[in-house]
Amino acid sequence: MDFDGPNPRKRLYIILAVLAVILIIAGLSARPAYHWFKQWRALQFVEASANALKAKDLATASQKADAAMQLWPFDVRVIRQEAIVRSQINPAEALFFWQRTWEISRDVGDLRQFVETALNAANFPLAVQEFTELQKLEPNDPATWILEAKIRFSQNNVPEALAILQKVIASGKAPDDARLLYAQASQYSADPVVRGENLDYLRSLATRTDDFGLRALRILLTYANLPRSDWNSVAQKLQKHPLATRDDKLAALHLEAMMPETDEATLLKTARDLFPNNDADALVELGHWLSSQHKYDDVLSLIDETSALKRQDLFLIRIDAMNAQHQWTALDDLLNRPKLPIPDEIRLLFQARVLTELGRSESADLAWQRISNAVADQPAKLRDVALYAVQIGEDDVARPALQQLVKNPDQRRLALQELVQLEHRAHNLPAMHDVLTQMAGYFPSDIVVQNDLLYTGFLLDNAGPEQIAAAQRLVAQDPHTLSYRMTLALGQLKASHPAAALQVFSDVADSTWPTSYNHWNAVYVGVMRANAQADKAAKVASIINVADLLPEEQKLLQAPIPALPPTQ
Repeated sequence: MDFDGPNPRKRLYIILAVLAVILIIAGLSARPAYHWFKQWRALQFVEASANALKAKDLATASQKADAAMQLWPFDVRVIRQEAIVRSQINPAEALFFWQRTWEISRDVGDLRQFVETALNAANFPLAVQEFTELQKLEPNDPATWILEAKIRFSQNNVPEALAILQKVIASGKAPDDARLLYAQASQYSADPVVRGENLDYLRSLATRTDDFGLRALRILLTYANLPRSDWNSVAQKLQKHPLATRDDKLAALHLEAMMPETDEATLLKTARDLFPNNDADALVELGHWLSSQHKYDDVLSLIDETSALKRQDLFLIRIDAMNAQHQWTALDDLLNRPKLPIPDEIRLLFQARVLTELGRSESADLAWQRISNAVADQPAKLRDVALYAVQIGEDDVARPALQQLVKNPDQRRLALQELVQLEHRAHNLPAMHDVLTQMAGYFPSDIVVQNDLLYTGFLLDNAGPEQIAAAQRLVAQDPHTLSYRMTLALGQLKASHPAAALQVFSDVADSTWPTSYNHWNAVYVGVMRANAQADKAAKVASIINVADLLPEEQKLLQAPIPALPPTQ
């Protein structure tokens, strides 16, 4: 073929073909460079997110971490930073990212953070599951022991948690905060000497002006049965601590508010001085704090009607205060005004409550029906309606809304958990068991649900060999979790095997009883009575709040005591 001939069209085709090949080659060679740039930019966002966290700017940290994930979600450093940030915002949302980080990195530090976050998210089955893997990898690391202590504490196994922390401290390799954690956990010890020694330790630590001093003050602020003689000292130290945040100072004011000698006017002025003037966001936060202190007159004075009608958050704070003061007629008038700064479904929600309180039952029923219909196909809003109905005791509204939510996979677990609690409050054990049966079908690997299902079944006298065997498997799987033991003990008791029920507690320290849960104490009393140990039963029974028990649990307190066997 003659390329030098006088055929311009052919020459043009050849040139275009060559250019196309060059462009394709250039494009292929440029793609790795482009990917490298995206990864490099994503890692810059990771660094910016980490710096923002150090500066305690959580909003910026979250924004930068999200930007990194959008650019290059394949790098473990990017995923890890997203997990770190979400752990501080919402631990439950962080679990997915910690799981991915651990799967990619196989770094034990990431696994440890995964377990810690699962504990913070109250996902105890997941924490136990992942801790089992951690224990295999680093069984002799004090950091592993500390996590085990936290898990035992979450399982209400205080004696074992304290014993583990003592081992950590005695090892000489304990992290700096191990002693502080032991002091915090010791407040739940049954030994008054242990409680006293550690309370003194926290008092001494609270005089420091560093982070440990602040942490000690925060523990003392929520310390179980903190002596009243300490209240003023703790509140004053927290107010003056150089590292204390505004939330710390508000918490100190909350403690001061419970002291009879406190001057309310001075207290409120101190609270107001913590918030900048002419800052609407600060006004919202102050309004929430005043509401938490039940200072509803001050809320209504702080957020007048004119201000409330300009912003949704201020409006909601104001009408909540009016709710608390039962200003139903004024609320009815306000909610019927045009152009309110809230969505129509929220207005309908409050109107339904107001109409109920005003005794206009037909209008109230119609309003509840309207709001339910309006959000039926909007799961997030239907959830809000259901939870609000639960909050104000409108069970007949909450129940169908929650049942509707069960159909939505994203809302299913929450809806079922709320239904369980609703039926528990109604003392409707059969309905509660039915919900748990449904829940176990949706979440067959959730051992907490399995345990609750067995427990309610045993209360209903469904204690056959299959159910007993299932309860025994749960205890064998995690013998440290007291809730599994309580269920097995109840099952053996209901199966007329009192000695086997008593054996379930054979290696549980006597100091564990009474526990902090009334229904566990009721099972313990039933087992002790069935084994003719009336003194132990009476001691624990004396502190049980019977009103917290289901009727079926209350019957355990009257379990017949058999005659003692004759002495030889």
